[in-house]
Amino acid sequence: MEKLKKYSFIAIIIAVYFVLQIGTFSYFDSKYDSEIENLLETTQKANLDQIVIGEEKIKNIVSQEMIDILHKEEEIGRILSKVDLGNEKRFQKLRENLEDILEEPFQKLQKSGFANLHIHLTNKVSFLRMHDFDKFGDNLDFRESVNIINLENSSIHGFESGRTANVFRYIVPLFYKSEFVGSLEVGYTEEKLFEILKEIYPTDNYYFLIDEESVKLLDKYKEDFENLRNTSFLTRKESLIPENVAEEILKIENLRDFSKTSTIFEEKQILNLIPIQNFANKNIAYIISVQQNDQIAKIQSNNWTDILLASFLLISLLALAIYREIQRNFVSFEEKYLNSILNSQKDIIFVSDGKKVSNANSAFLNFFSITSIKNFNKNSKCVCDFFEKIEKPDYIYKDKFDRSWIKTVLDNPETDFRVVIKNSTGNPVTFSISAKYMDFDTKKQSVITLKNISTFVEYHDKLEKEVSEQAQRLDENIRIIEENVIVTGTDKNGIINYVSEAFLRMSGYSREAIIGKRHSLFKHPDTPRELYKDLWNTITNGDVWEGEIQNLDSFGRDYWMKVNIHPRRDAKNRIDGYVAIRQDITDKKQVEWMQKRDQLTSLGNREYFKQVFEETVKENISNDKPVSLVLIFMDNLREYNINYSLQKGDSLIRSIAVILRKHATCGKDAIFRLAGGEFTVLCGFKDEGELKEFSERIRQAVENAGYHHNANGEHNVATISVGAFFSENLNPEHDGDQIYAEVSSLIQVSRRKGGNTVEMLVDNPD
Repeated sequence: MEKLKKYSFIAIIIAVYFVLQIGTFSYFDSKYDSEIENLLETTQKANLDQIVIGEEKIKNIVSQEMIDILHKEEEIGRILSKVDLGNEKRFQKLRENLEDILEEPFQKLQKSGFANLHIHLTNKVSFLRMHDFDKFGDNLDFRESVNIINLENSSIHGFESGRTANVFRYIVPLFYKSEFVGSLEVGYTEEKLFEILKEIYPTDNYYFLIDEESVKLLDKYKEDFENLRNTSFLTRKESLIPENVAEEILKIENLRDFSKTSTIFEEKQILNLIPIQNFANKNIAYIISVQQNDQIAKIQSNNWTDILLASFLLISLLALAIYREIQRNFVSFEEKYLNSILNSQKDIIFVSDGKKVSNANSAFLNFFSITSIKNFNKNSKCVCDFFEKIEKPDYIYKDKFDRSWIKTVLDNPETDFRVVIKNSTGNPVTFSISAKYMDFDTKKQSVITLKNISTFVEYHDKLEKEVSEQAQRLDENIRIIEENVIVTGTDKNGIINYVSEAFLRMSGYSREAIIGKRHSLFKHPDTPRELYKDLWNTITNGDVWEGEIQNLDSFGRDYWMKVNIHPRRDAKNRIDGYVAIRQDITDKKQVEWMQKRDQLTSLGNREYFKQVFEETVKENISNDKPVSLVLIFMDNLREYNINYSLQKGDSLIRSIAVILRKHATCGKDAIFRLAGGEFTVLCGFKDEGELKEFSERIRQAVENAGYHHNANGEHNVATISVGAFFSENLNPEHDGDQIYAEVSSLIQVSRRKGGNTVEMLVDNPD
C-alpha cells in the first residue's frame, strides 16, 4: 500500500511537469510574437519619423533657395498682373522677361537637386515651366494642389501626380500690391527624398510604389515606369524593386487598402510600407523601406534561451520533488532515534524552526506543564513568546530577541546567551541557550538546549549589518557623483579645494593643476566681465546663481557649461565656500551657432541679422546712442556666375567675406551675409565721418583685390556698391525693416551710377 502511494505521488509530479512544460512553451511563444510585434511597430514609427525628417530637410533647402525668388516677388507679381491671354505676342514677351528673372534662382535649385520650377496663373493656366519652357498654356484645373492654392492663397506641400511627373510639390502664393496674381511651384521626385534619407540613414533602402489608377501622366512620361509583376502598381524603372522585396510585397493582403504595413522576411530584414496621400487626402502610393535589423535574431536567441532555462528549472524541480519523496521514507527512523536521545537528557531540549516546535523531550513538556507538542503549538506561536523582559543590559530583551533568536544563537556559538522564562507556577527560571542546526525531513530546523539560564544579547548583529550596507550605499553614491557629476568646490575666497573626476575629464587638467587655483584658469576671453560681477554679487549675498558660461580646457578648446553655484554654510550658518554643479551644453550651443550661420561663408545669416539689428536699434534708441547700418551688394554677380560658373561665384563671395572680416574688427557677430552677394555690417559707428571712412575703405579694398570680372562694366574687376545709414537720434517710430528698406534704395542709386560707389543716408531730426 505504501509503495502504491509512493508511485502514485511520483506519477502526479510527472504529469504536473508535462502540463507546466506545455504552458511554458505556449507562454514564450506568445511572448516572442509580442516582442516581434513591438519591434515592427517601433521600426514603422521610426520610418515615419525618418520620412518626416527628410521632408522637413527638403522644405528647409527649398525655403533657403527660394529666398532670392521671394526677394523678387514684386517684379514677378508685376509681370503676372500684366498677363493678357488674348495678346499672344505680349504673353510670350512677359514669359521671356520672367524667365530672365528666374534663371539664376532656377540654376541654384537645379544645383541643389530640384528639377522643376513652375509658375501658374490665377485662372489655373500654366504660365512658365523653367524646366520645360516650350510647354505652357495648359489648364491645370485637374490638379487638386492648384485648386487649393487658388482658393486658400497660402503655402502648401504634398504629393501629386501631374501630366509630366509624379512629384512632391512645394507651392507658394504670389502677390502684387496685396492682390493674389499667381503661384510658384518647386517640385521634386521621390528620388530626391530618398537621396536625403540615404544621407541620414545610409543602411536603409527605399523604393516607391504608386497606384496606376491615380497616375495622370501623359503616355510618353509613363515610359519611366513599369508595372510591378503585372499588378496595377507602378514602380520607377531606374530604381526597380528587387525581386525578393517584390515577392514579399505581393504576399501582403489588401495591398490596395494603402494601410501602414510592417513585416519580416529572410529572417533578418524588416519591410515597411508607408502610405502617401495626395492633396485630396487620398492614399495613392507607398514609400517602401527595407532595413537590416539584428534585433530579430536577438529576440529569437533570447526566446530560445528563456525556453531552455525554464525547461531546465522545471526538470530541476521535478528531480527535487522525486528526491524529497524518496528522502521522506527515512524520516520516521530518524525521529524515533532522536526521541530516545532527547528523553534521556535532564536539560530542556526541543526541535524548532524558530516558530513552531516539531519535537521536544519530556523535560520541555514538564516545564511548560503540557501533555503534547500539539497542545503547545496550538496555544503558542513561538517559544520566544515566553521570554521575559530583563532589566539588565546584558540580557536579551523580549521585544528584540524575537523569532529569529535561533539564528542569532547559531551565528554566535562563542556567546553566552541568557534568557528568563516563567515556569508553570509563575516563577522565573534563567537559562543559557545553545543551538545546533540539523536537517529533519528536508526542513531547516535546530536542536535547542536550555540549561537553567537564559540568554541575552542585543540584537546588534542585524543593526550592524544594516549600518554597514547603508555605509556601502553612501560610498557608492559618492563614487557615482564623483564619476558622473561635474562639480567643483571653493573656499569663500574662490580658491578651488575640490574637483570631481567628471570635471577633470571635461577640463583636461589634472587635479594637482587645479587645486589651489581660481576658476579664472578656465576663463574664455569672450566671456564678459559683467557676468562674473553678477555671479559674485549673487553668491556672496547667499543666493544661488544660475547661468551659462563659456570656458577653455587645457588644450585651448572652448566648451559651454550650464552652471548652478550654491553657497556652502558651516554649523553657524556662515558662508564658508561655494559648490558649483555643471552640465555640459557644448553640443546645444554648437547647434544654436550653426542655426545662425550662413553655410557658404560662416557669417551670420539673414534671420540672425534681423534679430541682432532689431535688438540693436531698440537698445540704441533707448540709450540715446547712434544707429548705423552698412549694406553691401556685389556688382553684377549674376553676370559673373554666367561667365565664370556658380562655383567660382561662390568662391568670389567667400573672398569678399574675408575682406569684410579683415576690415570690420568690431566683433565676431558684426558681419552678415543675407543672400547672394548681399552683406551687412553692424559696427556701432560713433559718427558720420567714421562710418563714411569705413565704407570707402571696404569699397576700395574689394576693388584693389583685383578679382577679374569682364562683365562688370568699365571696371573689369569685382566691385561692390555700398549703402550706409547713420542717425544721431533715431526717431523711436523707426524699426529695423524701415532702415533696411531705406538703405536698400541707396544700392539702387549706386547701381544706376554703374556701381563701385558709397551712398550715404544721414538721418538728422534736427
